[in-house]
Parts: sequence; C-alpha cells; structure tokens
Amino acid sequence: MTKANLDLIQQTKGGEFIGIVGHTSKRDESVKNRLLRAGTGIIERTVDQEERRIVEMQSAFGHTFAASMLAPYGIDTHLSGLALAQVVDRIDGRRNRTNTGVLETHVVATDAKGRTLLRLAKDQRSGEWSLQIIGEQEGSWLVKPGTIDWNAENKRLFDKCIDGALTQQSKWFAESERLSEAGQVDAEPSQSISKIVALLNKCLDRVAPIDNRFRTINLMGRSAITCDSVAIHGERFTNMISVVAHYRPELVGLLQSEAV
Repeated sequence: MTKANLDLIQQTKGGEFIGIVGHTSKRDESVKNRLLRAGTGIIERTVDQEERRIVEMQSAFGHTFAASMLAPYGIDTHLSGLALAQVVDRIDGRRNRTNTGVLETHVVATDAKGRTLLRLAKDQRSGEWSLQIIGEQEGSWLVKPGTIDWNAENKRLFDKCIDGALTQQSKWFAESERLSEAGQVDAEPSQSISKIVALLNKCLDRVAPIDNRFRTINLMGRSAITCDSVAIHGERFTNMISVVAHYRPELVGLLQSEAV
C-alpha cells in the first residue's frame, strides 16, 4: 500500500467517508482513487440539478433556447422543441418514480448519522442484486494516466452525434411527408429522435454542465467497476462480498449468484 492509499483509508476512519482504491476506468484504463461522503437524497439531488438547469435556461434565453442551441447544427426548430419536451418528460419521470429502476434495497453500512454508505439494490428489470456505494464525491486523485486523448475523443463523439441527429431528422421529415400524402396531416411520425435528444443534452452539458459529484457506484453486479479495494470505517476490503459479510452477513446469499 502506498502512502496515498494509506492516507485515503485513514480518512474513512471517522465513518462519514468511503474510499475506492485503484478504480480502473473501462474506457481509457486510467486509475484513480476516490473519496465519497455520505449524503441524503443523492439520486433526487441529481434530478434536481437537471430540472434546475432547464428552468434557468428558459429564464435566461426563453422557451426557444433549445432551437437556438441546435440551429447551428442544422436541426429544425420543431424537432428541437420535441427534443426538449422529451428531456423534460424524462426528468419528470425520474422525479415521479421512487428508487428509479430499483425493486428492493437493503442498507449494508451507514455513517454515524445513519446515512447510507453501502447498500444492496435489486434491479427492477433483471432481478439482479448490486452492491452500491451512494454518496457525494469529495475528491478524486489520478494514480495512472489513461490511454485516450479525451479532447479528440469528445470531439469525435460530438460529431458522430450530430451526424446521427441529422440522419434521424431526414427520416422524420420523410415519414412526415408520407403521412401527409396519405391524408394523415396531423399525425406525428414514429421515427425516433433519440440522437437529437442526445445532441441537445450534449449542448446543455457544454453550456451548463451538471455537477457529477453525486454518485451511485456499483461494486458488484451489473456495470460494476474494477478496483483494488474499498475503505470504510478505517478498514480496507479487497473482496466485495467480505464487506457485506462484515456488516450484514445475513445478506451475503443475495450476492453469491452475482459472484459466480
């Protein structure tokens, strides 16, 4: 263990923090240490940010701000409005659902105030259990640089999103024309505008980025990260099932199938 890793573990001793040692990125193989603080309403606070961003954009630039954002990339005003409506609907959907995507949860470990640091969550669709850290990221420290030039990669992904949005727009208008010729003047095309929605979100992220310090990180189960160990209450665990066994041994069986 390096001094930096030992310092990270020491910071969790008071119980308020949980540390991730050696988190390896699946995208660029960079390695980081992370420190997260226990919090309340982490998922809800993320939705709050997304909702607040839309309200602030509308207050500052009017209800046509989406059209102004997407016009430079050749997106029609009507489709920009439909894309914004989908963004708002998704935020409302997340707001109105409790424990989004989660069927059942069990608290594994808390801080001294009873706020959840670790939990088991059962996915609503797959029925799989995940071991999750929930918290507010206090800090992130690079241990090993990644292998990707992110400026170039982000530009490539943005350009690809523009191309996808323009393709969907062409298909949408082609379908709209066919409907009109068939006498269904008021019918909306069924063509997806997901890429246009994605482009709007990317534009919003450039102008008013969401603070991503509120995290839900899977240690086991679907989309689990790769890391060397986790630190909680001043102790280090290299095996994720051992964390559950330490705090809630009666819940270990829920994760055994995911560990096979």
